[in-house]
Amino acid sequence: MRYRHTYLLALAMALVVIAAACIEDIDSFEASIDDVGIPDDTSFDDVEPIDDTSNGDEPDVASPDDTTTPTCPEPNHEMTCAANAAECGEIDVVDGCGNTHTIECGVCTAPEECHHRSCITPSCDDGLQSGEQTDVDCGGPQCPGCGLGKQCNDDSDCAESWCHDGVCDLRRTDDGLIALYTFEGGDEETVFDQSTIAPAADLEFEYEGDDPDEAIQWGQQCDCIEFDGAMLRSDDTEKFYGRIIDPPTSFSIETWIESQNLSQDGPARIVSLSNPADRNPQHVIFGQNGAHMTLRFRNEDQSSGTPSDESFHETATTDLAHYVVTVANDELHLYKNGESVGDDPIDVNSHLVGWDTQYPLVMGNDPPNFDRPWRGRMHLTAIYNRALTPDEVTEHFRVGHEEL
Repeated sequence: MRYRHTYLLALAMALVVIAAACIEDIDSFEASIDDVGIPDDTSFDDVEPIDDTSNGDEPDVASPDDTTTPTCPEPNHEMTCAANAAECGEIDVVDGCGNTHTIECGVCTAPEECHHRSCITPSCDDGLQSGEQTDVDCGGPQCPGCGLGKQCNDDSDCAESWCHDGVCDLRRTDDGLIALYTFEGGDEETVFDQSTIAPAADLEFEYEGDDPDEAIQWGQQCDCIEFDGAMLRSDDTEKFYGRIIDPPTSFSIETWIESQNLSQDGPARIVSLSNPADRNPQHVIFGQNGAHMTLRFRNEDQSSGTPSDESFHETATTDLAHYVVTVANDELHLYKNGESVGDDPIDVNSHLVGWDTQYPLVMGNDPPNFDRPWRGRMHLTAIYNRALTPDEVTEHFRVGHEEL
């Protein structure tokens, strides 16, 4: 009980001290008012109300609802270009307000060009598409031709191909083409000549027996013809003789084939201009003699054909293969899968004589006896009135028989 009285006494003394301090502050406040010079008889009734109307002289004060965008200076051009080590080109810079500014850092003096913000002189080994190049370091009049898949403007921009739809691409040449058979798009017993040289030498099925499907048929799993004793024949051969016999004599026979075996001989007729009434004379025979491919053609030295079978020793195969045989300037070449067979051409007399323009174009056998059958698949055959060049032969092999 005694402790409680002591506590209350202490609290009362503290309140007395606080009250005294407040009275002292009031005295100081009153003294301050006296110093300002406000008359003692001034009352609150004498104070005029504040004029809150604008007279145009007041300073602008932003209100809480003010949405005015603050002013943001544009970036410094020189400092921006220097900071990015840019001699030329454009740089996009965003200021503090979120605005994008495009800074121009200069223009190069010809022949220099701006690449990656630097002025460089175009060259063919700088890793850039510069100058008149059509792709990186290639194409144009100054640099090497471009490879496959590179951009181009014309054929001269491509190294080993042609410019097709703005891209260096493989393609077959049609220079000198007089007949082309792709073995697609025909009807039941006709293979259409796909070349543009008239008259079209369309091929018709010709066979012995009552069931042609056993002797010749369209491929079931490929655009091809499967030969098994029958043949294809065209008597519209005017264009061959008018373009091959006339000097200077030259021609090429190209074909993609799969031989059924390496025992067929005779030679077995793959492509020929054959006598329809008798075995001899024949004009041209490209065929197979066992493991050998052979070409025979009628010239001043031979009535039925030259050279001998051994000229293309061990060149036949049962695999899909690309063959091109060319005759021109007393030289004979055979190419297999894009490469020349043998180091040197075979010397021949390429002056053709005694050709009968009524001989038909025949594939797969020999009229009139059907006794020289070639068995296998034929995917493409083309005939030219000139010798294809080695580069063209290689190109045709790389294109294949489907990309026409």
